[in-house]
Amino acid sequence: DETEVSQYAHLFDAVVLPRMSWEARYADRGREFVNALHRAALCVIYEVDDDVFTPQINARLRQTVQSDATPERLEERRQERIAAMQLCDAVTVSSQRLATVVRQIMPEYKPVVCIPNAIDAKWWRQAVKGRKRRVGPVIGWAGGARPGDDVAVLAEAWARIAARYPDVAFVVMGWQAAEFDILGSRLQRWPWTKLDDYPRALASFDIACCSVADNGFNRSKTPIKVWESALSGAAVVATPTLYDKVVTHGEDGLLARDVDDWETYLGYLIEQPTERKRLQRAQRRRGMRYHTLEKNLWKWP
Repeated sequence: DETEVSQYAHLFDAVVLPRMSWEARYADRGREFVNALHRAALCVIYEVDDDVFTPQINARLRQTVQSDATPERLEERRQERIAAMQLCDAVTVSSQRLATVVRQIMPEYKPVVCIPNAIDAKWWRQAVKGRKRRVGPVIGWAGGARPGDDVAVLAEAWARIAARYPDVAFVVMGWQAAEFDILGSRLQRWPWTKLDDYPRALASFDIACCSVADNGFNRSKTPIKVWESALSGAAVVATPTLYDKVVTHGEDGLLARDVDDWETYLGYLIEQPTERKRLQRAQRRRGMRYHTLEKNLWKWP
C-alpha cells in the first residue's frame, strides 16, 4: 500500500517489475501500486525476456504448461500482461527483435531498451571446475517448456544416431518433451536442477544440441544456451534459427537445418573427438570475448 511505498521509496531511484501482471479483477490495485510509486518519484521499469504479448503465445502456453486453460482465459492473461507493461515508464528487453515487438505495444514516448543477455563466466567456470566426464560421448539437450516442434527434428536424428552408435548416451534435462520417447531406454531423463547445480549438470554433455523451431517466439529469444554449453565444455550443434548470429558453421560450432544435417554433424562429432574440442574451445573464446557479464555490464546503467 502507499504507506509501505513511502516507507521504502527513499532507498531507490527505480523499481523493476519482471513480467509483472495483475488479473483483471485486481487491475485497480495494480494501477494504484504503480501510481503510488510515481507519487514517490520513482521510475517504474518493466522487464521481460520473452515475447509473451503477441497472440501466438496463447497456443504455445496451451501446448505446454497451461493445457487446461481455455482460449478465452489465455487471451485475458495476454491482455493483462500488456496492460501491466503499459502502466510502466520504460521497458527493458533481452533482444533487439523483442524490442521491436514491444515497441509496437508501448506508447512511443516510453523507451524500450535492449540490454542483451550475458553470462557470468567467472562464476560459471568455477561451478564446472573439476567435473569428471563420462567415458564415451554424451549428447544432450536442456531447456524449459516448449511445443514439440522445437525438438521433433532433433529427436528423429537422435534415434538414427542411437541405432548407429550403441555406446553414445542421450540426456534430456528439464522439460521432457514427448518427442524424445522415440529413444526408449537409451534416453536418460534428468529433472530440473537448481541454478547453482545447472552448470555442473550441463558439463556432463560432450555435444550440446541447441534446437528451436523457426517462429516469432523463438526469434525473439537470446542464444545464451550456446555460451552456457561452450563454457561447460561441450561442442555445439544448433539450428540456424536464433543461433546463426553466434555460431559460425565449421569454425566454432555446426548449424543443422534438417534431420539429415543433425545426423551427419552429430555422427561427425562422435567420431572426431579432436574436432569436438576444437569447436568447443573456439566457441568458448568467442563467448569470453563478446558475451560475458564483465564485457557487457557497461550497457546496463
